[in-house]
Amino acid sequence: MSDYERKILAIFNGEKTAKEIADDLSIDMDAANFLEGLVRELSQSVEQSRNQAKLTPRQHEILGLIAKGLTSKEIAASLHISVKTVENHRKQIMERLGVQNFASLILVAVRLGLISLDE
Repeated sequence: MSDYERKILAIFNGEKTAKEIADDLSIDMDAANFLEGLVRELSQSVEQSRNQAKLTPRQHEILGLIAKGLTSKEIAASLHISVKTVENHRKQIMERLGVQNFASLILVAVRLGLISLDE
């Protein structure tokens, strides 16, 4: 592993800040902040991928339907389950993905590839 790779890994693991990386690599703060932002975004993607693996197939299915704009009642009817079951799944999905609101849930669905912005 190169010195650059070790320093990037240090950002990924939260062991170094942009200022420390700028000093270590002799780069300006703008470049260091940009690098730190990219690494943090990668870190979030890795965490979301880990969380995605925690969803059951049914939760994936329900998340896809939620992301397509179906109401709990519509999802329940199409899957032949109760509205309460859909709401329980939604709550569990949000907990597992670490999101607090509907907008974040949709954003995660897009990032996980369950829906595309072209749909």
